[in-house]
Amino acid sequence: MTLLEQVQQRTEQNVVKSTTKKNICDSIHEILYDKKQELSRVEVIGIITLERLKEVYPKLKDSDVLTDEQIKKIDSINTTVKNGLDTAVCNGSTPSSYCSNPNYDKFRLVKTGNKLKIVDKK
Repeated sequence: MTLLEQVQQRTEQNVVKSTTKKNICDSIHEILYDKKQELSRVEVIGIITLERLKEVYPKLKDSDVLTDEQIKKIDSINTTVKNGLDTAVCNGSTPSSYCSNPNYDKFRLVKTGNKLKIVDKK
C-alpha cells in the first residue's frame, strides 16, 4: 500500500460520518441568545468543551478531579471547538458561519472587544 493510500485509509477512518453533537452555531445560539448572555470566546469555548466532555464521560461530576486521559480529551475538544467557533463568528458565506446560516437569519452576532452576544435583527 502506498503512503497516500495509507493516509487516505486512516483519513476515511477518522472522518466523522454522522454525529449527535450540536453544531457550533446551535451551541452558541443556545448559550448566547437563549440564555441571554454576553461572553468571551474563551468562556464560550469552555462551555461547549464541557458539554462535549460530558458526552464522552457521562458520569463526570462537578466535584470530580480530572484524570490525565480526561485532560488530554479536553485539549483535543478545545482545539475542535476553537476552530469551529472561529469559523462560526467570521463573516463567511457558508452555513458554518453564524451570519450565513439560514437557521439564524433573524439574528445577529455582535462582537464587542472580546465579548460575543446574539441579538434580534431589527
